[in-house]
Amino acid sequence: MLGDHSIFKSSNIRDVFKTQTIHSFMDFFICAFPACNSNSERKIKPKVMTERSVRPLQGINILLVEDNEFNILVATKFLQNWGAEIDVATNGLEALTIFNNDKHQLILMDLHMPVLDGYEATKRLRQKGVRVPVIALTASMLPEESKKILAAGANDIVLKPFEPNAFHVTIARYIALSSTTELLPD
Repeated sequence: MLGDHSIFKSSNIRDVFKTQTIHSFMDFFICAFPACNSNSERKIKPKVMTERSVRPLQGINILLVEDNEFNILVATKFLQNWGAEIDVATNGLEALTIFNNDKHQLILMDLHMPVLDGYEATKRLRQKGVRVPVIALTASMLPEESKKILAAGANDIVLKPFEPNAFHVTIARYIALSSTTELLPD
């Protein structure tokens, strides 16, 4: 009988199938894992995956300002997997040219780049009245550097190499804030 769990005491799973007739794969799981049984006291609710939960940054446009090709590849891969549209600038001067206030909801800004660094690019964006959140990307973080980054106009800092979940949480926080308020650095 399917309800008889003693059949699972066999050391060889083939013995189970030889001695019992299992009408369906689901019957097998109901017997083997009682929590899967709809008659069980403890019901498990399946998680409904929506487009937003699979691709939480769907419809978000981000300007990534980074000069290192490997860092561009890594950041772009994660951001696109999360659904974001990415524009890339390889230095601060290029970022000033590419940035579109009507398009970009977030700027990820490397700090140490040729031509124009991230500190100066962020200052110039703020001087132009740009209120889009800027998250600074840096590989080193000394206490005095943190103050300098925020003084330049960045809203937050993410250390490279970034941990994907922390990176996502930081981005999501500023996307949510920017959709409800106009941000300027403190």
